Amino acid sequence: MTHATLIDEARGKLIVALDVPNIDLANEMIDKLGDSVVFYKIGMELIYHGGLDLAKKLKEQGKKVFIDAKLHDIPRTVLAAARNIEKYEADLLTLHCNSSAYRAFEQYRAESGKSNMKWCFVTVLTSEDDRDLGKMKIRRTAKFHVKELAVEAIKQGADGIVASAQEAESLRKDDDLKNNEFIIITPGIRPEGSSHNDQRRVTTPTNAIQSGSDYLVVGRPIIQADNPKDMAEKIVEEIADALAVKKNIPNNVYTIQRNNTSMLRHEKLLMANA
Repeated sequence: MTHATLIDEARGKLIVALDVPNIDLANEMIDKLGDSVVFYKIGMELIYHGGLDLAKKLKEQGKKVFIDAKLHDIPRTVLAAARNIEKYEADLLTLHCNSSAYRAFEQYRAESGKSNMKWCFVTVLTSEDDRDLGKMKIRRTAKFHVKELAVEAIKQGADGIVASAQEAESLRKDDDLKNNEFIIITPGIRPEGSSHNDQRRVTTPTNAIQSGSDYLVVGRPIIQADNPKDMAEKIVEEIADALAVKKNIPNNVYTIQRNNTSMLRHEKLLMANA
C-alpha cells in the first residue's frame, strides 16, 4: 500500500464539522478547504439555517455528508424526519439511543429495507463525563454507560454508533459486539496542543485511529485555524501515519513514500503560487 493510497483512505475518515451560524460562512469555509476535505458534518446549528440545502449542494459536488440531527422524538416523528433527511442523500444520520428511535428504525427497515444512509446512534456526548452522568442520576461511569447503550443499539441493527475514542477500543474488543459489523464515529478530536473547548472526553487523531474509530469529526481545530486547509491536511497526514502503524507497514518503506509525497505536494504549491 502506497503513502498516496493511505492519504486517500485517511481523507475519507476525516469529517469536518461545519459548526458555523449561517450558510455564507459555511460556503466560505468549504471554499477555503477545497479538495483537502471530502466529508462534511452538518449539525443542529446549520440544519436550522439552510443546512439541508447545503447538504444537497455538497452531494452534487461529489462530497459526503453527515447529518448530525440527533433525532429524539416519538417513533412516527423520528421516522418521518429520517425519511425527509434521506431525500438529501445523506451518508450518515444520527439519532439518540432510545426505544422510540429503535422502533422508528425497525419500521423503516420493514418498509424500505436497507438504506444507503447509515443510521448511527449517539451514546454519551463527548462534552459529558462521569460527573455529568451523576448529575442526571446515572450511577455508572461514562465508559460503562456507553457500552450498555452501544450493545443495545447494535442488537437493534444500528449501522453505527457515536462514541469517544476512550470507549472505542473496549467496544471493538467487547464479547457482546465482536461478531457484529458497525462503524464508530468519534467527535471530540483534538490535535496535540489544541484547546479542549467545551469537550471533556477528547483524544488525538492518532489515538482515535489506534482505538478503532472509523470516522473522526473535527470542528473548531480546523474551522478556527489561521489556515483551515493546512490544518486539515496536517490531520489527514496524522491519520495516515496512524493507519500505517495499524496496518503494520514497515516504517522505512512508509517514511520514504511519505517524504516523496510531501516533496511533490510542496512543489505543486510552489508552482501554484508562482
